[in-house]
Amino acid sequence: MTFSLLLISALYTGLKHSHSGLRYLIIIVIFVIIIKSIMALVQKKSYTRLDRTLNLIGMSLAHTQLVIGIVLWFLSDEVAEGIRYWKWEHPISMILAIIAFTLGYSVAKRAVDDRQKHIATVKYYIIGTALVVITLASNNLLF
Repeated sequence: MTFSLLLISALYTGLKHSHSGLRYLIIIVIFVIIIKSIMALVQKKSYTRLDRTLNLIGMSLAHTQLVIGIVLWFLSDEVAEGIRYWKWEHPISMILAIIAFTLGYSVAKRAVDDRQKHIATVKYYIIGTALVVITLASNNLLF
C-alpha cells in the first residue's frame, strides 16, 4: 500500500470517528435548545443573548457535521458500491435537517417579538431533529 493510500485511509477513519462522535454533541445541544425555548415560551421569558448563542452553536455544529459528511461521502466505499441508504437517503435527510436548523436560527434572528423567536426555534429545531432521528433510527444508527 502506498503512502497516499495509507494517508487517505487514516483520514477516512479519523473523519468517520469525528462524524460519529459529533452527532452525540449535536443531539445534546439541540435538545438543550429545544427544552430551553419551550421553557421560555411557557414562562414567557425574553429571547436572550444566550438563546441566540446556543442556536448559533447548534447550527454551526450541524454545518460542521455536514462538511465532514460531504468529505466522507466522496471517500466512502458504501457510496461507491451504490448502497442506497448511504448514497441518497442519509445525505438528503441530513441536508434537509440542517436546512431546518438554519431556518430556525435565521427566522428567530429576524423575528421582532421574543415569543416568535422562541416559536421559530422550537418549530424548526424539532423538524430538524425529527428528520435526524427518523433517518438514523431507520438504519439502527441512533445509539
